[in-house]
Amino acid sequence: MPSKPNQAFVLRAPNQAKLEPYEMPGDPGPDEVLCRTLAVGICGSDIHYWRDGKVGTFILGNEPFVLGHETAAEIVRCGKNVLHLKPGDRVAVEPTVSCGDCDYCLNDQYNLCPQITCHATPPIDGTLQHYFIHTAKYCFKYDSFNCKKNFGFN
Repeated sequence: MPSKPNQAFVLRAPNQAKLEPYEMPGDPGPDEVLCRTLAVGICGSDIHYWRDGKVGTFILGNEPFVLGHETAAEIVRCGKNVLHLKPGDRVAVEPTVSCGDCDYCLNDQYNLCPQITCHATPPIDGTLQHYFIHTAKYCFKYDSFNCKKNFGFN
């Protein structure tokens, strides 16, 4: 069970962002994990959304939007089909999720998938929040890096 309420860095309009309470994610689906954010890098796209309200053709809508997609996290809970991760594992999170079935995905070019989604690309919230759900196969376990010591925040 999460140890604290969810908070997120929420962008409501260009240049209008703040840390605020945010909806707690539900239980992960069968192939998903509930993650607790340890550290998030600030990318140029985060700056563009914050400053300009858009990145290329992706435009900030009227709904609150959470930034961040370069993420290290700790697994809190696993869906029933997830066998390669367990609660307490630390993971690097690949922010994109592809369909897994198209020719691009089947030929290890998932970044070209026409159905790809990405954290912090409207309407998908980012990871600058305490907790988020992600597809487990895009979470990669690591053991030797101390996020808080090297670049983390709480």
